[in-house]
Amino acid sequence: MPDNETFIDLFPDADPEATARPPQATDSLDPRQVLDRLPRWQDDALEMRKTLGEGGMGIVRLAHQPALGRDVAVKTLRRAHRTEGARWQVLQEAWAAGSLEHPDIVPVYGLGLDEADMPYIVLKRLEGDRWTDRLRGADTTMVEHLRILERVAQAVAYAHDRGVLHRDLKPDNVMIGSYDEVTVIDWGLAVTTRDTPDRRLPRASDQHFPAGTPAYMAPEQLAEDGARPSPQTDVYLLGGLLYRILVGRSPHGKGRLEVVIDHVRQGLPELDDDGIDAEARALLRRAMARAPADRHPDGGAFLTDLRAYRTHFGARVLLRQADLHADALLAELATEEPRKQVVQQELGACRFGYLQARKEWPQAPIDRLDQLLRHMVRFHLDRDEPGAASVVAAELADDALTAEVGEALARRDASRAAAERLAVDTSAATGIRTRSMVFFLVGGAWVVAPVLVTLFLPTPETVSDGYGWAHGANLLLFLLVSALSIWAAESLGRSQMNRYLRGQLFGVCGIQFLVLLVSQTLGVDLYEAVAHMQLAWMAMAVCNLALVGWVMLPTVVAFASAYAGSMFYPSSAVVLLGAANVVLLLNVFVPWGPLLVEAWRETD
Repeated sequence: MPDNETFIDLFPDADPEATARPPQATDSLDPRQVLDRLPRWQDDALEMRKTLGEGGMGIVRLAHQPALGRDVAVKTLRRAHRTEGARWQVLQEAWAAGSLEHPDIVPVYGLGLDEADMPYIVLKRLEGDRWTDRLRGADTTMVEHLRILERVAQAVAYAHDRGVLHRDLKPDNVMIGSYDEVTVIDWGLAVTTRDTPDRRLPRASDQHFPAGTPAYMAPEQLAEDGARPSPQTDVYLLGGLLYRILVGRSPHGKGRLEVVIDHVRQGLPELDDDGIDAEARALLRRAMARAPADRHPDGGAFLTDLRAYRTHFGARVLLRQADLHADALLAELATEEPRKQVVQQELGACRFGYLQARKEWPQAPIDRLDQLLRHMVRFHLDRDEPGAASVVAAELADDALTAEVGEALARRDASRAAAERLAVDTSAATGIRTRSMVFFLVGGAWVVAPVLVTLFLPTPETVSDGYGWAHGANLLLFLLVSALSIWAAESLGRSQMNRYLRGQLFGVCGIQFLVLLVSQTLGVDLYEAVAHMQLAWMAMAVCNLALVGWVMLPTVVAFASAYAGSMFYPSSAVVLLGAANVVLLLNVFVPWGPLLVEAWRETD
């Protein structure tokens, strides 16, 4: 087997990050026969423009295809590397990439000979960055790098399915477009695992020389002890790319080449002190096992495990972010006066994180969410918000907590019902239509009665005759109030104001009866008795001040004035009483008019 010095002698220009290319195999097609069949350069087919880049032995130029009106990339050999073996490697690269039609593999548009009889490849022009540049920067997240690797693994799995090995997978050989397109390039070391009749690609079983990039290569790529490349070789390289993502350096480092080669022979790089999570260590240990048989069988198997890890990794990122919001939520809840807006924001953020993590990874540990929801139920209950507590408790399978929230809801509903009943009971709008009808009928009667007394009994012959008329009128009023109370019993009992009005009407009738009876017994003049009745009406108006407010003050003034006038002009007592009753009716109608009109438009 070749030792370190032999390896360095074979590739004197190779550094750990550069591709080491073996001598050309001799069991493939005759290069001259192949070259003779290639189309010659035509100046009108390609218009060469600026140089896009140079590699170890190749140079890539921008060109324009007039026939299709598009820009392409043309790869050919540098002057210093125009050897027979180099020409053959260009052909093999074209054949390898050309046989693999995959979105993540660089497309080959054509193959031909230039003026110096050197082969050239017409490729799709790739615009963007090499993955190496993205890995060195800080703009691409870990999850995005894992997605890029997943795309690379898809391309490798596709190639393996067609019997092609890449053998030089590294960040420099992956292009990232401006729309995050991923393209695997440089298939110059590609070999086939199949015996194909055309023998365009060298067979993997015939590779006897080291090949690849030392910083990433698998142990069997050193071609020691008869080892040959296989799909597991590319699996090792995919594992090396994952290592580069997670650790931040290539698996075998960038030291002296002989040191790097010794590291390659060891196989698996050190993982215990690199801050890699357990799932990633397990994936790397399998993919980068020293023995190919211990690795994933091909790129497809590695891709399956990588997808699972990428999903779990993204879920872990979400869990960590959710934990930060959860900590902020608990800190806010621990304050003397938690700010509800902050609490809701932090709860929403951590809930989204936990649930999204569980969506991406059904086994994601989100037990902490239940604890936070219990804290939120308690928070809402302490703030007398059983409705909000009920919404949160619905996410928990906790019968005791659900029962406690149910009791709080029952108390809330009972309190609301009581408040609604009280609002209806104290509202001036409740039963206003019935109340106004009763009030205006009785009030109108009280206005008309004094007028009738004045007309039909202006000078009663005896006191007893006048009192008879007065008792009769009062009795009629009592019967009217009784009849209206029976007719509108339900509506008059619906509100405090209606019940108060009904009581006042009966009370006034009773007070008038007592005043008349006492005055009659004492032989007091009927007009003087009517004047005393005005005191009872004034007392009723004063009581209304407490119930309705200062809006009833004109009524109080009207009855007080009527009483004072009656003291000076006893014979006018009946007329003054009627006038005061008119003021009472107007005093009720003016402030309550709009409410009354609206009530008449609706059902009482």
